[in-house]
Amino acid sequence: MLVINPKEMYKTALQYYMEKQGWGGEYTTALKANVSQPTLNRIKLGKRSGKHETLAKIASALDTTYEDMLALGRYLMSGEKREKQIEVFRLLQIAKAILESGEEDMVEMLKQNILNTYNIIKDRTKSQYVEIEEK
Repeated sequence: MLVINPKEMYKTALQYYMEKQGWGGEYTTALKANVSQPTLNRIKLGKRSGKHETLAKIASALDTTYEDMLALGRYLMSGEKREKQIEVFRLLQIAKAILESGEEDMVEMLKQNILNTYNIIKDRTKSQYVEIEEK
């Protein structure tokens, strides 16, 4: 069982987001979160842990939650840093937000997209399986 400090998980996720945003991302995030850029940088480098309120504001500025930052950080620290899986994690966050919104049209659209995607993947898997069998 992997036991990781929440401070390390948050730091790792924050580093991932800052790297993904590229140049200027730290400044933009600090501005949106209403925290100073040096504070954000210290948290990113692990030199400061930050108050829960500050960490939640930073997460919100990144369009995520504190809890999801911890989950992403834990995932990244587990050693499985494949880009596709990280994108799946992000898509699941979006799906979760839609479901929690309670907006029936959005929830129905999400359900339909999930079913369509499932069917596409299922069809691709079947065709790959048939190709393997034929060889």
